[in-house]
Amino acid sequence: QESVTSGLFLTWTRQMTPLGTLSLSLSAASQDVLVSDDTTMNAQAQVMWTQEVVQDWALDLGYIYAQRDETGLDTANSNELFLNLRKDFEFRP
Repeated sequence: QESVTSGLFLTWTRQMTPLGTLSLSLSAASQDVLVSDDTTMNAQAQVMWTQEVVQDWALDLGYIYAQRDETGLDTANSNELFLNLRKDFEFRP
């Protein structure tokens, strides 16, 4: 089935302290099936705080809200809280 997909993604990031960064993200996408009236809409909003712990280690704390609306189905909503501890590294040949 042929369809048309449209999307938008926005991100804003600001360093709030020497070791902390705030990020906000918004995204939206729409998929329309051409041979029918079926449409799927997805939207997501995210806020995240990143704190450097020590060199190459960071802690991410955030919230994600997502919504999906599909023709013929109820709207689905989800809420997610997350906490990630990560290490950045590089491979050198």
